[in-house]
Amino acid sequence: MGYFRDLMCVALDGGVTLDRRRPYTPGPSARHLGMTEGMSSLGAGVRLRAMTAQVLCPCGSGQAYDTCCGPMHKGEREAADAPQLMRSRYAAYARGDAAYLWKTLHPQHDDRSRDRDVVLAELREAFRRFRYMGLTLLDHAPPDREGVARVLFLARIFERGQDRSFVERSDFLHDGTGWRYLCGANLPADMLPGDARKLTLATFPK
Repeated sequence: MGYFRDLMCVALDGGVTLDRRRPYTPGPSARHLGMTEGMSSLGAGVRLRAMTAQVLCPCGSGQAYDTCCGPMHKGEREAADAPQLMRSRYAAYARGDAAYLWKTLHPQHDDRSRDRDVVLAELREAFRRFRYMGLTLLDHAPPDREGVARVLFLARIFERGQDRSFVERSDFLHDGTGWRYLCGANLPADMLPGDARKLTLATFPK
């Protein structure tokens, strides 16, 4: 998502605390579920594992992070397609994973010609200043003759209480190892006519 660096360049792409998703808090306590005090040590471990497994992925899939974008962030598998990579990159922004965002830039992306440490520092500044509040996949298209796949999405981003949400049309290209982010065109959501959630690739402003 090139929008974040663009915003920083005009003092818009940053501004709140890093949005690390709050851990899932289960409802009934272990006691209410019939577990006894005598099993506190074992029960604590079970509850901890259950809570970890139920942390929802920031990408908006509704799945647990550990079975959704987590394995991609850990390098255990590659995204299966462009929409999945886009989701995993949004989740990486939300979780502050600069290394993954760098890894998933295509070699032809503009930032690849810049110093890696500088780009990573800019990303970390964006993590500090933004709150990543939600992602909506609006539309996508399979690879064209050049192998470029396209995804349209709405990202809900806030900076010090100010809505910085935007819609982006992103291009992705496989580099032989996995899908990578090539480039993108974006517009602030509040500048788009009508309901941004109803946009498609065909209706996204040129």
